[in-house]
Amino acid sequence: FVYPDARIEGVTIRDGWIRAQNATGAGLNVLHAQGMVATCIVTNNVFPDTGSWGGQKGAGIYVADSAVTISNCVVRDNRVVSGWADSSFAAGIHLAHGGNVVNCIVTDNQSISGSGSSLFSSTRAIGGGLYFGGDATVRNCLSARNEARDGYRPSVGDGVYVAAGTVALENCTVADNLGEGVRQDGGAVTVNSAILWGNGVDATGTVAVAYSTVGVGAYTDDGGNLAADPRFIDAPAGDYRLDVRNASRSPAVNAGDPAAAEWMSGVIDLDGNPRLLNRRVDQGAYENPVSPGGTVLLLR
Repeated sequence: FVYPDARIEGVTIRDGWIRAQNATGAGLNVLHAQGMVATCIVTNNVFPDTGSWGGQKGAGIYVADSAVTISNCVVRDNRVVSGWADSSFAAGIHLAHGGNVVNCIVTDNQSISGSGSSLFSSTRAIGGGLYFGGDATVRNCLSARNEARDGYRPSVGDGVYVAAGTVALENCTVADNLGEGVRQDGGAVTVNSAILWGNGVDATGTVAVAYSTVGVGAYTDDGGNLAADPRFIDAPAGDYRLDVRNASRSPAVNAGDPAAAEWMSGVIDLDGNPRLLNRRVDQGAYENPVSPGGTVLLLR
């Protein structure tokens, strides 16, 4: 995958297994490329514990020194375990120098720091779902139930971890990750028309948030934000669509950025529905396909 304008599309990448220190991309390893990874399923790729040093990155997808867009992919159930004296990075998607992630589902990935030995206090499990080391746009994506865990230290960026670069999260749902939803340790992070919910701490670091729902965390409030339960249809079953029934209507419906219409024209959500209805976008990765309220006439 070293050619300009390369494309990998419509394939399943699974059961990759690499047992080596500092290895990258057990599923897909993208280096020095321009192009797209589209409509792929990337699952069950593993970096097992080496028994000593680790440092593996991107069990599902690893991208470095590239200009690549990852679009309409499902990245799930990938796992990286560092050795007992090194950190592990990003079980799902690791963009070392930035890129774009659009309409992707990133769930149930695990980044685990070996034995968590207290002798090596600098070792961590960093970034369970998504890891960014450069400029990136993440749009219409779901990051849920990912883990970055360590025996001695708390989670670090289970859903989304930003080490460097300017990273924009637009209309994303980051929910039910082990300990942290979005963590900024470097660079700058903006969150717009998104839902960060049920992650323990939903936002950590310097994160600027607008027209979004955030449960718990410290962030820069740029206006239009909510702190109420977004009322997913069935989060325990993995359904992060918004409930629109009258008795339990989600406050996140039609609560996104009014200016989003500038880029939403012709865009679809994770279900393939038009992204913009009723002249204002919903928060999160799913658009309510039913027009709320109004009167229904039955003609016989």
